[in-house]
Amino acid sequence: MSSYETTETREDSVEEPLGSIGHETFMITMEVVYKKIKREPRNIKPEDTLTKDLSLDSLEALELLVNLEQCYDIDLVGSPEIADVSSVDDLYSLVLRCQTARN
Repeated sequence: MSSYETTETREDSVEEPLGSIGHETFMITMEVVYKKIKREPRNIKPEDTLTKDLSLDSLEALELLVNLEQCYDIDLVGSPEIADVSSVDDLYSLVLRCQTARN
């Protein structure tokens, strides 16, 4: 049994370690959480910034982080790296690092 699984994306097939979240799964999670917070659907792109493009104020950004912490059983708010996050892709990278550190 391999410790990797193949995940199909829109562009190609990639290998991801089992237990890690794929980029496409994260993007879907972001859209669901965004809709929960803002009460409106949005097609979120990896390059979207949290404050400018997604129009999240500080309270909404905190709510986003808490929801992601609950989804992935990680600590984002307490991470010193959270201050460096400005885009959705930055946040995805931090979630992956927090998951790796937890395991």
